Amino acid sequence: SRSKLFKSAAASGGGGGGGSIPLAPKGILVERRSTPSLTPPERALRESFAKLVALQHDLAEECRFTRVSVQTFGVGPVGVWLSAAAWSQFVEKRLEGCYGEMQNSLQEGLMEYLG
Repeated sequence: SRSKLFKSAAASGGGGGGGSIPLAPKGILVERRSTPSLTPPERALRESFAKLVALQHDLAEECRFTRVSVQTFGVGPVGVWLSAAAWSQFVEKRLEGCYGEMQNSLQEGLMEYLG
C-alpha cells in the first residue's frame, strides 16, 4: 500500500498553544498519505484545509488546527470521522471564545455603568 500508518501522538505536535486542535486523539492510528497518492477530490480537500491552517497560524488565531493535521485531514475511513470530530471541536472552541469575549465585554460595561 502507498499509505502508511502512524500514531497520532506524533501528529498532534507542532500546534503552538493550548487552542490548537489535533485531528486525532493520542494513541489513535490514522492513515498518512503523500499528496501525490491522493485522488483529485482528496487532494483538493487537503489543499483547501492546508490554506485554512496556514491562515489560522499567520493570523495567530487562538483556536486553530495543528499544522501536522493537514497530513491526515479527511483521508481514509478513520481520517474522515476524525476530521468531522475535529471540526465539531473547532466550532465548540470558537463558540467558547466568543462567549468569553461577550462575558468580558458585558462585565466591563456593567462595571463602567456601576462605577
